[in-house]
Amino acid sequence: MLADPVEQVLAGTADDAVDFARLDASIRALAPAAKADICVSGRAREILTVVLTAHRRSLLAYERDPDHRGTHALIAARALLTIAADGDDAPIYEHIDAYADNPALLTNFLRALSAAAEESPGRAATAARIWPSVVADVIDLHQKGHATLLDPDYGDYALASLMPNTAGEVAFLYRELDGEPIAWWRPLAWQAAVEQWLPLALGNPACVEHLVGFLLPLPPVDQARAGLPWVERLVLADPGRVARRASLLSAWLIEIRQPASDTDLLSVWQRIVDALVVAGVARLAPYSE
Repeated sequence: MLADPVEQVLAGTADDAVDFARLDASIRALAPAAKADICVSGRAREILTVVLTAHRRSLLAYERDPDHRGTHALIAARALLTIAADGDDAPIYEHIDAYADNPALLTNFLRALSAAAEESPGRAATAARIWPSVVADVIDLHQKGHATLLDPDYGDYALASLMPNTAGEVAFLYRELDGEPIAWWRPLAWQAAVEQWLPLALGNPACVEHLVGFLLPLPPVDQARAGLPWVERLVLADPGRVARRASLLSAWLIEIRQPASDTDLLSVWQRIVDALVVAGVARLAPYSE
């Protein structure tokens, strides 16, 4: 138990003395209370700010990411999307910026934000509104010299996570889905954000796979029209590197061949396929010219 005033005591507790898992229940309870517009909402919001800061401080105190399944990142992400529903987005960027030099925690949080948005229409709408700015914020951190996207183990995954994908059934321990996950992202509306991201993702296998997953909710013709020029840029920058991890890409290219033809992009499709075949992707060999 913490003595009153709770926020002052918690704020004064050393980073490595905070047990981030013990904060989960408070984060879950405080976010709805802060949004409820009732007599305790102001106080709930003050305490939530301190608790989320303590959550970050505790995770950052570890040498390695202790939240391997993203369970605790998901709880924080739900809370942050909840309070951002009416436009209070700053706490989300504070959370991201705190992880500017810890790509493992940043990757976990970006994926958790996406997964939390899959769970409810309200959070989905909030995530869809803010995501282009999230992309810009992470790239800005990188351009300012932070380790955000430079880590040899996690930098590629942090960069790839800027293109949201379905979380999948085993990605998080405790999901709160009432039905099918919501594919909340907007590839056609976010073309400027994708164009900002592409130069950093050239030749990056993780980014190619995430870009394909990002496109999949679209109708096949739109996948071809919007996606093939993007995929071409990523793949042709380094086909050999991409070829080493091309399972989803290969399946997508086979499925998208007819839509590519229907949208007059078959020549683009063919360049991608031929480059991958030369790089050793045998599955695509029957389609190479």
